[in-house]
Amino acid sequence: MMAVLVFEIIISGGFNNMDGSSAIIIVTTIVDGSFFGALGAGVLYIMLKKHWIPDYLQNPVTLMLVIAVFTASNILQHESGLMAVTVMGILLANQKAIRVKHIIEFKENLQVLLISALFILLASRLRVEDLDYFNLQSALFILALLFIVRPISIYAATWRSKLSFQEKTFLAWMAPRGIVAAAISAIFALRLEQEGFADAEKLVPYTFVVIIATVTVYGLSANPVARLLKVAKPQPKGVLFLGAHTWSIDLACRLQQLGLKVLVADSNWENISRARKSNLETYYGNILSEFAMDEINFDGIGYLFALTPNDEVNALASIRFAEIFGTSNVFQLAQSSISIHKENETHESLGGRILFSNEWNYSAIEELMKEDIGLFLYRVSDGFNLRNFMNKMGKSGLIVSCSLLYR
Repeated sequence: MMAVLVFEIIISGGFNNMDGSSAIIIVTTIVDGSFFGALGAGVLYIMLKKHWIPDYLQNPVTLMLVIAVFTASNILQHESGLMAVTVMGILLANQKAIRVKHIIEFKENLQVLLISALFILLASRLRVEDLDYFNLQSALFILALLFIVRPISIYAATWRSKLSFQEKTFLAWMAPRGIVAAAISAIFALRLEQEGFADAEKLVPYTFVVIIATVTVYGLSANPVARLLKVAKPQPKGVLFLGAHTWSIDLACRLQQLGLKVLVADSNWENISRARKSNLETYYGNILSEFAMDEINFDGIGYLFALTPNDEVNALASIRFAEIFGTSNVFQLAQSSISIHKENETHESLGGRILFSNEWNYSAIEELMKEDIGLFLYRVSDGFNLRNFMNKMGKSGLIVSCSLLYR
């Protein structure tokens, strides 16, 4: 947005020559972009809310509206289309009434294709003689961006915030430039050259110098700098338990004893009350709702155990959280009916990985727990592993407890 406004100021003659018309151009750019962006978001919101668009046409209709908003805004005020589509995206992404996830996925796929082609096209405008811009002057310019401009902007923007000094420093170190800088510089350079501005042809080569340098420096140093500043997070090993019945609470407590972060979710208040009495972190509500993703703090959690007696809920939760934790890190109980599981060969692909084994479904574990069989923790090592332990204990109840935790 700032680049567009600065470009308008340059075209208008710069700050020294700004008059009433220049100020009007800047205000018009902001107003037109905001108006058409809000209008486009509103039109699409109403059409999706009232189901006026068939599912298979939602992606192309959305793309059509984005192009229409960009074009209409640009017709009234040149270069305001970028602001219009940005405002449209911000409004749609922050509303909660309609689902736009499938549109976002379409946008991501389209973005990869367009950006890949655009980078090639923009880079093709560079000439061999543009390599002369890789000199001491450009190196000093890069160093100024890395060690002066970026740190000052971050420390100023985060002043009086709750971020620690280490977090601010890491933010100050991370600012890789990419396709936005390349695209805007290429478009603006052509217009500036047409307007007769001196040195406009240097804009694209210098931008690519910045892109290459920042991506290389930040990309290679991100992990070491994060570890040095102690802001790098370890691999999340916490577990989200779906279902707060007695034995799942017991299992969650055992894992919490090992130092793992545990979160228990349930829509039954009595179950949640029991979990809280066991000093477990809980979430009360429907975990499949749109609001759950915003309300739950997933920091440190990397696995899902779906342990409810409802097979459908377990499968739906596994499908949803596979997008967050990965398909290999979501687990669910085996179906209550083994015959149903055998008939439905695609069950596992439509849900999570089977926790424990196919024999240990919810009903089987409930029956087992009625026999006063508890859960215990045993440390295994290279010299005394789980197989040795099971052979030693035979068929006693402790083997069941061990298999529940480690199978």
